[in-house]
Amino acid sequence: MTHCLVWFNGPSSLDLHKSIPPQDNEIGCNYIRQHRPVNHVVVFDSVLRPNINIDPGVTYYGCNGQKQLPTWQEVLYTTLDQPHNSGLLAVRLATNLAFKTIYILGCDWGSSNQSIFDNRYKKSQQIDKMSNDGRKLLERWAREKGIILVGPNPAPIQMPNITVLDLITTLTHAK
Repeated sequence: MTHCLVWFNGPSSLDLHKSIPPQDNEIGCNYIRQHRPVNHVVVFDSVLRPNINIDPGVTYYGCNGQKQLPTWQEVLYTTLDQPHNSGLLAVRLATNLAFKTIYILGCDWGSSNQSIFDNRYKKSQQIDKMSNDGRKLLERWAREKGIILVGPNPAPIQMPNITVLDLITTLTHAK
C-alpha cells in the first residue's frame, strides 16, 4: 500500500476535513466519523468504546491486548513502541498496515491541547497532548517509517513537514 492519512483531533483538523479530498486509506481517532469517513478508527481509552457508533465497512481498533471480536481489533506494538494516546495509536496502526508514506493531519501539539471532541470526553482537566515520550516516539517513527506531518500548525517535532497545499498536490498526482 502506498499512502495513508492519519487524523489527529486537534482544532486544525476541522478545516482539513473539508479541504483534503477523501483517500482510499484513512485512519482516525475516537469520534472522527462524525466529521470524516475514515476506513479505520482507533480508540486508546477503552471507556470511550460504548459511545462509538459502529458503522459497517469500518474496522475498529483498541490498544494491544484489548481485542474484543467481532467489533474491536487490536493494534499490536512492543513495549518500546507503546503509544501514549489515540493519535499515536493511529500512527502505529498505519505502520503496522505497512503504508509506505503516512501523512499526519490535525496534530496541533505545542500550539493547542484542545481536541475537537473535548465536549464528548468526560475529563476534569485538560492534559498536555504532547509529552516528551510521545514526541520522541513520533520522531523515531518518522525517521524509520516515512511519516510526514502536514500543516497548518506544525508541531514542534523534529520530523518532515509539508503544507496542506503540498499534500493536496501530492495526492492529486498520486491518483
